Amino acid sequence: MSQQILRDQQIVADHWQRLEENQELPDRGQFILSLEQWQSLGSPHGSDTLAIGLQLPNSEDVEALWPQLSSLPLIALEFPVYSDGRAYSQARILRDRLGFTGELRAVGAVIRDQIWEMARCGFNAIVPREDQNLDECLEAYKDFSLAYQTAADQRPSIFRRRLVS
Repeated sequence: MSQQILRDQQIVADHWQRLEENQELPDRGQFILSLEQWQSLGSPHGSDTLAIGLQLPNSEDVEALWPQLSSLPLIALEFPVYSDGRAYSQARILRDRLGFTGELRAVGAVIRDQIWEMARCGFNAIVPREDQNLDECLEAYKDFSLAYQTAADQRPSIFRRRLVS
């Protein structure tokens, strides 16, 4: 049975699986590899029957890895603890500067209070911590109606709205 996650502001079944450390890569399915697994397998990009995503620690330089990342369908960025926000910066770089259009997933110590900002930074898939209620997390997208700054979500800033009206 697949777990449920938030994707595109909806609760959906997640068909991606984490490849276990000593597991051989199957010929079909959707698998998320750690950076070490991906590199040890020669940075594979999948096939018609196999989709490969990559989970990156928030300490990795996504710009340096971009030539290998650009064609991946999924990049998962780690939030090891609530107070470590480096993955927000990685997300903005991937979406705004590098133009990544695949699934950008937040994983790790993700709680409801972070979801609105994660969406603003370009995350379109979020896997909340196990103790978080998905229905309550879904409501986080509605927490604010105005933003002071522009961001990856293309929501107009309050200042831009004021100029237009």
